[in-house]
Amino acid sequence: RGLTDLFFQEMSFFGEITEAYKSHHIINDFLFPGSSKTAYGWDTFKQDELICLSTGGADNLIIPCLLLRGRSARPSKDGEEKRHQHASTLLIYCHANSEDLGSIYPCAQWLCQMMGVHVLVPEYPGYGLCTGNPCEDTVNRAVLAACTFAKDALRWDLDHILIYGRSIGTGPALNAARLGRVGGLVLVSPYTNIRDIIETHVGSVIALIAAGASDWDNRSMIRNVAVPILLIHGTADDIIPCNHSEELHELCQAPKRLVLLERVGHQDMDLLYALVHASPDMFPLLDLPRAIDLSTVAPLISGSKGPTAVPVFNLSNLDDPAQASPWGSNAGEMFIGGRNVFVL
Repeated sequence: RGLTDLFFQEMSFFGEITEAYKSHHIINDFLFPGSSKTAYGWDTFKQDELICLSTGGADNLIIPCLLLRGRSARPSKDGEEKRHQHASTLLIYCHANSEDLGSIYPCAQWLCQMMGVHVLVPEYPGYGLCTGNPCEDTVNRAVLAACTFAKDALRWDLDHILIYGRSIGTGPALNAARLGRVGGLVLVSPYTNIRDIIETHVGSVIALIAAGASDWDNRSMIRNVAVPILLIHGTADDIIPCNHSEELHELCQAPKRLVLLERVGHQDMDLLYALVHASPDMFPLLDLPRAIDLSTVAPLISGSKGPTAVPVFNLSNLDDPAQASPWGSNAGEMFIGGRNVFVL
């Protein structure tokens, strides 16, 4: 790490690297391969499981998001767990590389059921049905849009918004946490920064070529996180070694817990079991049950032909106090993917 760190220090002499340069760096083609084949369409999921968020502005992003409603498990008088009330916590799920909303649907549904949480999964630009150039900036914007939707549109209590990042997704998740956009953070198989991974696998020379590419510096960001953090890593991970989690855990100043799983690799299901097992001790999962009802934040489209329309929430309206209520009167229609969608 010494050689690449020294190189980046020397580069700072020439001025700050711009987001435009970073977004078109050749290394991004390797960092963000996207899903090899889109695993879902506009009519793949059940009604109200797919929504879209619009960031607005000249560089507007239309971000498909998976939205799953959860039920919490509470013990009954006979000692059995019964899922009879709405979940308390909204989990924002930042998926790994080479995945999209379709391929991670079973995993998101499993977490929804096993943790007893609502789940919101933003798509990354360049992945699935989300158009755009995938890079650190656009992926961060997509994840922050999901955070804005949770807090300012759904009016979710911040302490009950939990963000979960896995692998490449730990970067945008950590970024949201350091900005104070969530109440808790879960990092599964995180990295210190992208350059460290590149140097581990292909050496310092290629890591130098990556100068200026997208690079979530988790080592720096975690120092500015104030919310509880749960880190989970397998000791047999040959993609991101577990010493990345150990270093991040040591640097973290917030309430924290590190779970290392012996003989567990980068993709193993045991990582998710550990998440389900450890989360109740770290985060408030049961104390504030609340339903997610999209009819309170968007008019329903009636009389549309074909599959049910996918609602699009224009988050730029939230910046205007006069339009702070996303179920206001300035509604219109647009077409995405050949389907009617609603823009607020």
